Order: sequence, then structure tokens, then C-alpha cells
Amino acid sequence: MSKFKTILNKKLKLNNISKNKFAKMIGVTSVYVGQLTRGERNPSKKLQIKIADIFYEKEKEKNNFLDNIAKETNDIPADIYNGILDNENEWNKVREFLKKENIVK
Repeated sequence: MSKFKTILNKKLKLNNISKNKFAKMIGVTSVYVGQLTRGERNPSKKLQIKIADIFYEKEKEKNNFLDNIAKETNDIPADIYNGILDNENEWNKVREFLKKENIVK
């Protein structure tokens, strides 16, 4: 069972939010939310941020949520990805850091 699916279902239940209401909150169809809750799809990075903002107030909790999705999908956390994607001037700084830390060559 996917960790995201488990977390999403738990959060919906704890907050008493229906799939239809949640779909409206994040701007998708209820069919798509059903796919998310069954673990058939993973949310886009944009949706990951929306979902984190809905369920978590503290930055550390949001970061943990986004980190868990990234680990599960073997990807970069959505907030980091979006921050880098939206800021081309920082790309070389990231590359230099990765080289310095011997993460990439």
C-alpha cells in the first residue's frame, strides 16, 4: 500500500472531508481523487503543494509530507523542484553544490 494513499485517506477521514469536497478544494475531479485514494495515481507536484497546504500548518510537517511522496516516487520533493524550476539563476549553484559534495560529477 502506498504511503501517500494511506496518508491521504487518513487525513480525509480525520478532517471529515468527502472525496467530492476534496476534489473541489484542490481543483480536480472526484474520479481523480478516487484514483489517488486507491493508490492508482500520484499527484502532480503542483497538487502535492496544494494538499500539503490543506492538511499541514507547520512547515516541518509539510516538508515531511513532501519528502515522503518524493521518496516513494523516487523523485525530488515538490517544493524543492518548483523552487529550482522557477529560478533558472540558481541551477548552476545547485550543480556546484552537488559537485562539491561529490553527489554528481
